[in-house]
Amino acid sequence: MKAWRSADLPVEMGLTGVMSSPTDVLPTGASRNYADMVNYLRWEEALGQKYQRR
Repeated sequence: MKAWRSADLPVEMGLTGVMSSPTDVLPTGASRNYADMVNYLRWEEALGQKYQRR
């Protein structure tokens, strides 16, 4: 990022240019709860199965 900004190239902030909000972002820190962690683990397992060598 430092080199990019030094070259005066554009930098987007936030969710500019996205069609919909991401669905794979989880809260961190104190705002995370048990349900968030279970959902994350399900996502991780599905990702592993998606890229499993067959």
